[in-house]
Amino acid sequence: MYCRDVAAGIVALLEAKAPSHTLYNLSSNREWGGLAAWCERLQAAYGAFDYRIAAEGEHANLAIAELRDRGVMDITRLERDIGFKPRFGPNEAYDDYMRWLLQNRPFAD
Repeated sequence: MYCRDVAAGIVALLEAKAPSHTLYNLSSNREWGGLAAWCERLQAAYGAFDYRIAAEGEHANLAIAELRDRGVMDITRLERDIGFKPRFGPNEAYDDYMRWLLQNRPFAD
């Protein structure tokens, strides 16, 4: 799930007048695919960016907490009760992130 949708979902929950439940799933409500797809797009945009998937048993420098992919969480309750729907899918999130990078230039020399 993209960070802007996480923030918007939390705000929607905090501002909800009378939620029907005490627990809601906050999720993109869709399959996002792997991290490698983002890395490939970043590599195409930034030639100096490099990555590779660590080999079996090799120490990785990026820790991912989950040992296996989880299923998509159902956000029907969140949509119905709170009216929240995520705006960003994987491609929209990447495009938004790239706009942010161009505006903020965090990796500029």
